[in-house]
Amino acid sequence: MAIFSSTAFSRLSKSFGNLTTCRTKGTNIVKEKVTQVFNPRTLAQRQQRLRMKKLVELCSVYDPVLSVGFPGRPMNYTPDNMFVKLNQQAVEVSAKLEVTVNYDRMVVSAGNRRLPEVSVSADETGQQLTFTHAAEEFMRHAADDDCLYAAVLEKTKQRLKLFALNERKDTDAAVVGLPPGWSVASLCIYVFIVSKDGKSASASQWVTLG
Repeated sequence: MAIFSSTAFSRLSKSFGNLTTCRTKGTNIVKEKVTQVFNPRTLAQRQQRLRMKKLVELCSVYDPVLSVGFPGRPMNYTPDNMFVKLNQQAVEVSAKLEVTVNYDRMVVSAGNRRLPEVSVSADETGQQLTFTHAAEEFMRHAADDDCLYAAVLEKTKQRLKLFALNERKDTDAAVVGLPPGWSVASLCIYVFIVSKDGKSASASQWVTLG
């Protein structure tokens, strides 16, 4: 396999003799055609296949947040690539090949932006969430106009909504409404900060209802 760069073949994806060209993560790759197919079946390999399959499925669930949460990713990575790479530890596969998703370990944003302390509570109806965050003095990797986001997942329905809450300097409570039929008991809530220009983010944090 070889990586190549050519203005004439920047989007090439064909076969020539025993060579095949393709494009992945923004990179041109040429490789020999496979004449023998091996299908490793060790337990570790089967576990990893199931882990990757589950993470790919979760990409569609978490899709609303991925392009916002990973602005500083490498140029040859898509938001989905970053999500899969950073969440290997969140999906466990047992020796019996049973798959478990640890939603509290999921990463939905990455970067060095500073995230303030955030708390969240639900109203009596369970249809509204209230987010508050502490006031902060100016410091590195933090600006007054950074925007606070909340990604709210309903585990049973496997649906996620992304809410833009308020700016770092605005410490008034932010109230959001949940879609009809969502259960507070099934919620997973992640918060993170993104700079005003959308080019840098904080690491995400999983928060519990207070």
